[in-house]
Amino acid sequence: MRKLLILTVILLSFVSVAKAQLNKLEAQHVCINYDKTMHFIFPSKIKYFNVGNDDVAADRPEGAENILRIKANKKNFSGESNVSVVTGDGKFYSYMVSYSDTIRQSYIQIGKQYKQPDSIEICCTKSTHLIFPDKVKYVDFGNNTIDCAKADNADNIIRIQGKQRNFKQTNVSVVTGDAKFYSLNVNFSANPSSYSYLIGNAAVDSTASVAMFENNEVNDNEQEKMSAVVMKQIRTVHHLAAKNNGMCFAIENILVSKNLLFVKAELQNKSSIDYDIDFVKYYIQDKKISKTTAVQEVVYEPLFVSGYNTHIPAKKKITSVFAFEKFTIPDDKFLIIEIQEANGARHFRFQVENEDLISAKTINFKTK
Repeated sequence: MRKLLILTVILLSFVSVAKAQLNKLEAQHVCINYDKTMHFIFPSKIKYFNVGNDDVAADRPEGAENILRIKANKKNFSGESNVSVVTGDGKFYSYMVSYSDTIRQSYIQIGKQYKQPDSIEICCTKSTHLIFPDKVKYVDFGNNTIDCAKADNADNIIRIQGKQRNFKQTNVSVVTGDAKFYSLNVNFSANPSSYSYLIGNAAVDSTASVAMFENNEVNDNEQEKMSAVVMKQIRTVHHLAAKNNGMCFAIENILVSKNLLFVKAELQNKSSIDYDIDFVKYYIQDKKISKTTAVQEVVYEPLFVSGYNTHIPAKKKITSVFAFEKFTIPDDKFLIIEIQEANGARHFRFQVENEDLISAKTINFKTK
């Protein structure tokens, strides 16, 4: 028993109690208000955030994982709230947030010096447009005294208009596809000095093409340049060709560039009778179709067409470029390319395999 007691005393002598050491993490003080949105821009993705109370609203904008949007939920809230953030690089950020009618900063970008945003003027009777150098992924406006939205069918342009006169200064914030953040102060004016602005590195030449269209749509100038390049390509497809009573139809090239698929086709009239096209149709169809099954077609409409003409005079030919949003087809289906003659029987119907699409030659364009 005595030996056991001695052993216990010896073991306890090696046990020590660690005293907790508390190191305070200083919180940065930030002022927000009801008329402007505050953005925190972090160097890496936000993994976690928390807001102390309901006086402050915070969220992560869709498509901008490293940005936290902060806004006062009500005007002139008293006291303070706090915001805590953990980012993907393992760092913890702490902020104390209070309300102020005037704020010195409308964004905080970690590791970079604050630059006072430029200001623009808008009115209630006319729209103002902001043109960015890249596609707009996210847009925020400070309050409901203005209306702000991406322009229809133009991915890099936003439209702003006042909803009431003499509103208090607010702000507009934008994140573009190249991950750049832009912030502008917005003021009311009955007669703004301008109604359109080129932002950042957008082209400064008023005759230059500045709009970026939705999805894979390209502007007229780009269409013309792309089509000219495709037209010059040497024929690489030789198995998609046919003759019918003096008419010759051939798919000469299938090309791909980023998200665009190009088909270069030639229709030659060697006969003495003019050829008038009723329609040209591109659609997907099953290779095996049961007689009891209704034929289902998935039609593909070109994004744009160049060189196409519905009338081919005798002894003449046309070369056309059809541009599509890039696609492939299942191996049990065909891409059907069909041409019907108006008031005639000189029709063509090609069955294009998926192999023809996935082996398309890659082509690069310089459209700027």
